[in-house]
Amino acid sequence: MMLGNEVTASYVMWLREMKRFIRSYSRIGSTIAQPLLWFLLFGVGFGASFRFVGMDLEYIEFLAPGIVAISVFFSSLTGGLSVIWDRRFGFLKEILVSPVSRTSIILGRTAGVATYSIIQGFLVLAVAYAFFPVKLNFWGIPLAIVVMAFISLTFSGMGLLIGSAMKSPEGFHLVMTFLSMPLFLLSGAFFPVWNLPPWMLYVAYVDPLTYGVDALRIGMIGVGGLALWIDLVLLVFSSVLFVIVGATFFRRTSLE
Repeated sequence: MMLGNEVTASYVMWLREMKRFIRSYSRIGSTIAQPLLWFLLFGVGFGASFRFVGMDLEYIEFLAPGIVAISVFFSSLTGGLSVIWDRRFGFLKEILVSPVSRTSIILGRTAGVATYSIIQGFLVLAVAYAFFPVKLNFWGIPLAIVVMAFISLTFSGMGLLIGSAMKSPEGFHLVMTFLSMPLFLLSGAFFPVWNLPPWMLYVAYVDPLTYGVDALRIGMIGVGGLALWIDLVLLVFSSVLFVIVGATFFRRTSLE
């Protein structure tokens, strides 16, 4: 009976996140509009300036997996903002005093954020394939699902950590902006990380998003800077680490 209550609690939290996503038409619209703008500005605008030596590869094809990864990244990271709003409007108090463990609540929230982040990733993928000359390996779609799931788990855990530590949306956005800029700029989404200076390359390899972008690129277009197994191992490690750390901070969060 107790296990059934825990599963039900996780499901309810997952369902709540999904309903919020489906009912937010502006979020779904921006999911398509923002990547479309990136494709136009970077893929079409800068495409003629990029050449890959020894590879029959257009820049927009190189860019597409990176934009998919960034879309999942931002969607997952901003998921932590709901903790602050739930605290402000009293919903957090209601769920934390309920007779279920906080672990069940965390699992439901994280699963919900991961699910709609993957959906957003597929919407971006559809935009890339429908409107731009991007050749995709459809056999790599199952791998792309796995990689997007690990990216989402990693950064939803990070978002949960930030949201649990912050008391205001303004503070959350400030910290998120400070973290997100170097994370996505050094991930290799817009340019190959293997061309970076050695000291900056070491910084890029600390970024979990680097391995997500590289794994997506291997699955979607067959090009990558690292071995796929290295990307997947480090993605699994980062997702487990940040989910645990984020869950720890959430368990200690106050209701004030």
